[in-house]
Amino acid sequence: MKKIIRKLVPIALVTFLALPAAVQANGVEDFKIKGHENKKSYHNSDMKAKWSRFEVQLQGDDGEGEVIKIIDNNPVFDYEIASEEDNGSLANGDSVRINVINRGGNIVKRLNYSIEGLEVVDEDDDDTESINLNTASRDLDTTYGALRLLNFNNLASGAEVYLTNAQEKLGTTNRTQIDFYRGTTTDDEKPLGEWEERNKVRFGYDAEDGKVWVELNAEYEYQAEYSTIKDADFDAIQFMLLNRESDSVVRLENIKVNGKVIPDTVLIGDSDWPKWNLEGDIQNSHGNFVVEAELVIKGDQPKGEINKLEVVFGKK
Repeated sequence: MKKIIRKLVPIALVTFLALPAAVQANGVEDFKIKGHENKKSYHNSDMKAKWSRFEVQLQGDDGEGEVIKIIDNNPVFDYEIASEEDNGSLANGDSVRINVINRGGNIVKRLNYSIEGLEVVDEDDDDTESINLNTASRDLDTTYGALRLLNFNNLASGAEVYLTNAQEKLGTTNRTQIDFYRGTTTDDEKPLGEWEERNKVRFGYDAEDGKVWVELNAEYEYQAEYSTIKDADFDAIQFMLLNRESDSVVRLENIKVNGKVIPDTVLIGDSDWPKWNLEGDIQNSHGNFVVEAELVIKGDQPKGEINKLEVVFGKK
């Protein structure tokens, strides 16, 4: 059987960091740890945390369960169910603890929720069947967020990431960007960073706040956000991969949408600037999305936009 939790009701917030009392009570802000030699201090990361926005699925068999998906739109933290009981035995009215985990694998908060709307559905139901990945012949008619990754040559020849609220603005100054050359990482450091052969990319949209955001794990970890419209009406997420060099490789692997794996999918760039659209059930219940993938870059990479990746979302 498969159990789906339709609603989680927050009970209390327990934090493991020495945060101010107001933050412990409200649970509305994330804090990051700054390390200076052997000393640590805490500071506001200026990112609102929406602790109640969870979509959780449990999968069980003969009373024993396994968490297969927890979705939230926060680009920094991961989540897991922490319970003394087997997940497969959870029922309506039970409480469940969710650990909030940072990139270092440490639990920074623990959230207590009450389960409501627990349903048993057909195990043969496959969420990915409602999502389609198709080749596309043209750009989207309207875009509300756009991401470009470029400068794969690691020669500090300009910014590596552009983020803005419309595809046509990628080539303008109406954007934010991430520069690996002394750019600020999520650890508040400014190293000389580089692309790696495999780089994790997360691109998402927050409908309530009207923000598009990106999180990038290359040699170091970076993140950025940009304002766009709230409650956007969109029906497609489009990928575009350009590879104009015969001795280089640019491709996307391990693609997920809102935690759902798109199986057996590898997108390969070439000089024809191929495009693919993700369509169907790409929004979660809040009108948001998070798309994840691994950007693989190999070979003799050129500077600038000769090779690049773009991801946009909007209306076909």
